[in-house]
Order: sequence, then structure tokens, then C-alpha cells
Amino acid sequence: MLTRVASPRDKRALKNLYEGSMYKEMPRLVKGALNVDCERVIVVEGQQKILAAIYNGACGYEHLWSSYLVFQDETAGKALVDFLMKAREERGLRNLYVFCPKEFVNTRVHLILRGFVPECIRKIDEIEYIVENHDGTFYPKYQITAPIEAFSVNLRKAESKDSGTLAKILYESLPEDFATAEDATGDVRWWLTEMPEYIIVACTPNNLPIGIILLTPETFPVLDENLALLNYIAVDKRFRGRGVGQALVKEACNVLRKNGKHSMEVDVDAHDISARIFYTKTGFYPFWFSKNYMPHDDGIFYRIDF
Repeated sequence: MLTRVASPRDKRALKNLYEGSMYKEMPRLVKGALNVDCERVIVVEGQQKILAAIYNGACGYEHLWSSYLVFQDETAGKALVDFLMKAREERGLRNLYVFCPKEFVNTRVHLILRGFVPECIRKIDEIEYIVENHDGTFYPKYQITAPIEAFSVNLRKAESKDSGTLAKILYESLPEDFATAEDATGDVRWWLTEMPEYIIVACTPNNLPIGIILLTPETFPVLDENLALLNYIAVDKRFRGRGVGQALVKEACNVLRKNGKHSMEVDVDAHDISARIFYTKTGFYPFWFSKNYMPHDDGIFYRIDF
């Protein structure tokens, strides 16, 4: 594949690429650039075919802005991101902003792996974009592990007899949230007493608890009365990467929907790459970025609608 600046001869191929995508037609800015300033459009070409394109330009504040990402091949779309990162660095610009459609889940995972953080969400012409930012200071050292065969789980409400096992899973999975096993035990017992409908357990076929999710029917501060909070999710390390977490989230959405909610939010450490990828692949999208929200880092607030 070849990444290059577009030329007027690419008009027809780009027109077909955009018309066959979620954009439905070639964006006005892309069309105008092909007439007067082709350098604003970058394309990826493979086997004499345009596979991906993006519109970009630098503003007076030394930022590189990129939008209208489109691709037939996800690998080509990722190549555009890497090209723009290199261009920002070579030109000495401060930030690279990429308007990434919310539906481009795998591209958003690629952005996470490249050290981007979401700034905000914008809706333009009926398309929702996550505005992602990279300033050249964050390059995660993280590799996605190969998928493991999915594990069939049973989902049910927690019972008092589960408290010890569930507390152990929480304590071992989330040491930054629970200083001692007793702290985890206290939280499990509180949920069982005060909000038993908002504690869900994932079990093996022989009813052994291997995962837990704890929910609260409202956020703090109250952002939306129909928005619930995912407080904690944890899976026994022996069963991670096998769909247990996704199953817990799906059941949590079902429970919350029955209780009149329409969305769920979770806050994540910006440098917790595995958590950000998990939530992105499970259907969440970032809607708020907060500097220094976490004790030692920035926070990203993710949301899933159901």
C-alpha cells in the first residue's frame, strides 16, 4: 500500500469511496480541496485502487486537524493515522486531532494503542464523531493478546454465600481500589444488603462465581437521571479474555433497562490501555475527558446506550 497526497485524477475514485460509505456523498471540503489544494487530502492506494482517504489541514495555533476518514480496508485506515502522526512530528506541530466516527470501533482501538486520548464527542451532519487528540507525549507499550476461545457463563444475582469468593475476585483484580480483602468484602456485603438487584455474578456451569459487576442506578454528580454508573467489574484472572466481561456488561444493560435507565457510564484511567480497549470493544464510547481527575492521572468517561 502507498500513502500519498491526492490528485485531481482521484476524483472519481474518491467520489465512489465516499458515496459507498456512511457519508453518502463526497464532503464539500474534500471536493473543494481536490479542485484547489490537493495536499489537504491524503489517500492510501493499493493494487491501483484508492482504499482510504482523509481530509486534513493545519490551523494557526499549530494543530493538525483531520476529518472525513473513510476506508474500504481497515488496514489502510490505520495507515492514514500513522502517516498523520509522523506528519505532525515532522512539521513540529503541537497536536494532531482526528475526527473518528463513533462506529469505527477498530480504528478507535488503533488510536488508543497509538496514544490518543478523546477530547469530546461531536455530531455533524447526523454522524457522531469522537474527537481524538495526540500531542506526541504518550506512546503506550501495549500489545493486544490473541483471542481465547469464548467461555459459556451463567449470569445470576449474587447471594450472601458468594460474598467471600466475590470479594477475593475484586481484591485480586482491582488492588488500586481495594487496599485489603476486608475492604472488598465490605463493599460486596453493602451491595447485597442495600442494592441486591445491582450486583450481578458470572458463574461456571457448576455455579462457581468467576466474575462480578457492581452498579449504581445514578451517577455522582447526577449527570442524567436515566444514566447509571458501572462502579466495578472484575473477572477471575483464569477466565479473562474469554467473553466473561462482555457477558456481564450485556446483562448489566438488561437489568438497567428494566429499571428505566437508558445509558451506563464508567470512568477509566487514561493510561489504563487494556480497560479502554475492553470498553471500546464492548460498545462504550468516550464522552468526557478530564485532566487530573484520577489521583495520579487523567480520566476518561465512557458511556454505553441501550
